[in-house]
Amino acid sequence: MNGTAEVCLTLTQGPICGLGDAGIEASYPLWNSIVAAEAFPSGAGGSGANYVVRLKKEVSHASEVRRAESELSTALQMLAAAWPFSGGSYLTIETREVVCSPCFESNADDIEREMLARSGLTRTALQASLGLSWAATYSQAPLCVAARIVGLMHSDFQTRRLLHYHQRAVIERSHPTASDGASWFIGLYKVRDFIAKIYGNGKTADAKKARDTLGISTAQWDYFGNILNNNDLRHAEISGIAPSISAATQGNLYRIALCWVASYLRTKDIPAIG
Repeated sequence: MNGTAEVCLTLTQGPICGLGDAGIEASYPLWNSIVAAEAFPSGAGGSGANYVVRLKKEVSHASEVRRAESELSTALQMLAAAWPFSGGSYLTIETREVVCSPCFESNADDIEREMLARSGLTRTALQASLGLSWAATYSQAPLCVAARIVGLMHSDFQTRRLLHYHQRAVIERSHPTASDGASWFIGLYKVRDFIAKIYGNGKTADAKKARDTLGISTAQWDYFGNILNNNDLRHAEISGIAPSISAATQGNLYRIALCWVASYLRTKDIPAIG
């Protein structure tokens, strides 16, 4: 018996508010036959409802299932990095954590068993999962813009690297791994540093060109750098001593970084929010 099947990663979050009553049912092609789809029921009103995202890829043989699942997992991580710039809240994926109750479901095991059974074979497989953390209010349906950002990340190394640094900073703030509690600063500082390098053509950092292109004031640029440099946060992992930075100041740094990355994405003709 021959045929095809779809390997899917499914994420369900709810109740989500802010998406209105019209209902959402849309899909967007990514790359290598990967499709991203979103669904939200009509009539949810102010009470909210479950918002569902699926990443899926068609396979025709059992040997393709695990590769497809790996590709979908990579796309999911990119989607998480794009999420805060597309109308969703932060979607944190932390692959280092052991998660007892995963927030997404994969049908890869079922598809692999089905396809092996067609050939009279069986296999026992371990299930992999990623940890997910969602907030509950969206300003708009995120997937349309997120798919465009993810497509750019896939094809453009600079964009992929910049959003990677931003995402790592978000993850380290939510789930710090360094015993000194200052691991959040590394990716955050690299956002600023990498923006300068992008506009210095990857050779000499050109902060002025970066500021002019993205509409960043000198005062804001210097404030961001001074907080990190004056508190020696970049060397905290060596000294083991984390300077005391207030939660309000940290929050301000993250808001600034979000705005900078969103401005960069808008220069790529993507209507990023931030």
